[in-house]
Amino acid sequence: MQTATDSLLRGWRDDLVSGRLSPAGFREAVTGHVLSHIRCSEVSIWHFTGPVGQRRLVCVAANSRAEGWHRRPYDALLEAQFSQYFEEISRTRIVRSDDAWADPRLAGFRDSLVERDVRALLDVSFAVNGHVYGVICCEQMGHTRTWTAAETQWLRRFATALSTQIARARGADQWEKPLPVAVR
Repeated sequence: MQTATDSLLRGWRDDLVSGRLSPAGFREAVTGHVLSHIRCSEVSIWHFTGPVGQRRLVCVAANSRAEGWHRRPYDALLEAQFSQYFEEISRTRIVRSDDAWADPRLAGFRDSLVERDVRALLDVSFAVNGHVYGVICCEQMGHTRTWTAAETQWLRRFATALSTQIARARGADQWEKPLPVAVR
């Protein structure tokens, strides 16, 4: 199964590098694939910018089961405001929360989670060339959810495969740019 994922990502990377696929098209393909595999409400990809202690997470892609390619902008997340989350995602490379509203690691997000009805969260960070690069975020809206070990393991493997393809892509810097407001 992982070979199929690697092959799929390699094909999308080649299409991105050759110009057959736009950066937005690459992001949409990646988030759509995760959305169909994990079967959650929404999948987004975030990119780290700035030095440790002053990092920001910027949304570069989002896809929801209800709306498709995401059109709403997200605010950047600042490490100074969400230090517990940043530390956890950097140290363990995963934040798995079956009940996001009650999770102390997500206390800084609580108002946003409640407003959007996000009840469970499965986030996996990935590294490129040894540096924590981004986060794949899976959200479940409407009800809590117990993320299975198989889902968590699949998302970890997918994030690793994605980071490999990003590292190999020339022009990957285009992939990490935030979505323009018109695309969001």
